[in-house]
Amino acid sequence: MIDDLHNDSPTTEVPITPTSSANGPDDSSSEEFVPATQDIVPINAAGAEQIDGDVVLPLLPQTPQVLQHVFTTPTLKEKIRLLNALFGFTSMGGKVYHSIVNSAGPYSFRISGENYHLIGSLLPPFGELGRFIQLYIHDTDNELQNRMNLLNSHDGNPIGIDASIVEGLKNMLDEINPYVQVFRSAIDMLRNQNVANLQVQIISARGDRQYIQPTANEVAALIVGEDTGHVTHRDIVLVTRDGNLKRISETHPSYMPLQYPLLFSYGTDGWHCAIRFSPFAVRKREFVLMREFYAYRIQFRRNKGHTLLKGAKLFQQFIVDCYTAIEHYRLNFMKTHQSLLRADVYQGLEDAVLAGDTDASAVGRRFVLPSSFSGGSRNMVQHFQDAIAIYISVIEFQKRGLPHTHITLTLAPKDKPLTTEHIDEIICAEIPDKNADPLAYDTVIRCMLHGPCGNAYPNAPCMVNGKCPKHYPKKFCSETTIDEDGFVSYRRRDDPSKRVTINGFIFDNRWVVSYNRYLIVMFDDHINVTKVARPEITKYLYKHMSKGVDRANIHIENNVVLANESGHHRYRNVDEIKQYLDCRYLSPIESCWKIFDFEMQRQYPSVIRLQYHLPDHQFVIFNDDNHLYDVLIVITYMTRC
Repeated sequence: MIDDLHNDSPTTEVPITPTSSANGPDDSSSEEFVPATQDIVPINAAGAEQIDGDVVLPLLPQTPQVLQHVFTTPTLKEKIRLLNALFGFTSMGGKVYHSIVNSAGPYSFRISGENYHLIGSLLPPFGELGRFIQLYIHDTDNELQNRMNLLNSHDGNPIGIDASIVEGLKNMLDEINPYVQVFRSAIDMLRNQNVANLQVQIISARGDRQYIQPTANEVAALIVGEDTGHVTHRDIVLVTRDGNLKRISETHPSYMPLQYPLLFSYGTDGWHCAIRFSPFAVRKREFVLMREFYAYRIQFRRNKGHTLLKGAKLFQQFIVDCYTAIEHYRLNFMKTHQSLLRADVYQGLEDAVLAGDTDASAVGRRFVLPSSFSGGSRNMVQHFQDAIAIYISVIEFQKRGLPHTHITLTLAPKDKPLTTEHIDEIICAEIPDKNADPLAYDTVIRCMLHGPCGNAYPNAPCMVNGKCPKHYPKKFCSETTIDEDGFVSYRRRDDPSKRVTINGFIFDNRWVVSYNRYLIVMFDDHINVTKVARPEITKYLYKHMSKGVDRANIHIENNVVLANESGHHRYRNVDEIKQYLDCRYLSPIESCWKIFDFEMQRQYPSVIRLQYHLPDHQFVIFNDDNHLYDVLIVITYMTRC
């Protein structure tokens, strides 16, 4: 029995014998079976795709038959995230933003805060039920029923998934997944061989190889006893029972296959730091970045398995997971290389965000996001300082994750609309005549009507504290006006002929988003056009455009606490990286946009920032342990010499 394990067994590494594979790919699908000779492929070997590209990776295996059935059955595909979590080895730490996920409209997976993967011990604490990895080892005589119980307890109601589907997926993973085979081997040692102090080492070392269909012995080792001499600091070591959770590094090649067994049924490796570019690539760098790896993997390619792209809601989760891993890897580098970053960060206008911190020790404790990090506060301030450009465009992502762009154009004086009549020629906020202008009418009805929202629709996506922040419905207005603050109220006449009923709701001109007729007809899409009447409003608009990624509201505090009775200061560590992660929201479309390295901002002409300062207001580079009095003496001497 497991309870009777003892601790005097000798230390041994035990080979793992996998079961024979009988669950091949779906012969009825259009995908072709990948021969066993491609199970292990060096990164630049034959069989990889696009040998003329800089990034060359082996082809992914085809979709197993059981999984193909899940993907082609709508009721099962709808629950693919739940099925994956049922068989996952690890749990995901990101907080799912349910107000968007569960709202009306197309599904969009969205998380907030920091994301990570956790893995537990091989067995649960005594008297508790197993979860995640423990389901493969603990109480396996009742494994199917244990998994069904977890499904049915998900929200208190029957989940509607037949036990035969769960059993089919279980058998599929038993046959083809190397990690499952590792843990099945652990069962025999714990139960039948009476082995004490068993540990599972999930190996990180790959050299320059990528395992596409690895064997159990290539991804893990069973270790009996205390000796872990062959374990490196990058390996994942799981003990028999300790009740603790371990965080897995995003640089481990098992990071993704442990979280997504239904997307990587064969245990296909994720990114690791030793993947090389194609030998034909002309690069200063030798190895493929994590972003480049996942940008390659999520593209549609012929002759490879498309399990990833078939994953629907699970694929959305995977995309977000990929980018959070990429971003965390970058942020961790910044955090651990602070001494290298300081010389670059504390220069120019970008450090205005630190105004007010005068104590060297307080400032020195900050983990600083450099201005080169897109989405950070310094990056946003830097772009705001560049707001004198004639043309600026900034990509922003809405709550559901759809991308849209803010564009400002500065016109020559002779081209600016100075009168309300000229404004009406360019911008309209009324429903067009259906007979006189059918193209514009059709686009406005489909793309340029806001809502409905307000008291009758309190759960509308735009509603905040019972009100529409865009102030819809607008007021009827017989003519365009410009108020003393420079805001334009567009003409919205109360015309009974300019009304349309959609889903039982009557829209009139009060619900029309201002537009330019030429643009919406040309692009047949939502294009909001407005006029800025005063320079002060232009500045506000630039600031809005450069506000950064979608995030929660937070209270930023000074990290210097008031002096205590003895007169000494106490300091609060302010971690800018943690603040950024805690407040960040991320969706699949934004993740894809950034994984593919699409442009986030553009301006014309280029703006060069000149560093200048008032007397005694220059910025200074100093260390955490510097005494400010000494720093001031040095700076005073240098400026006067």
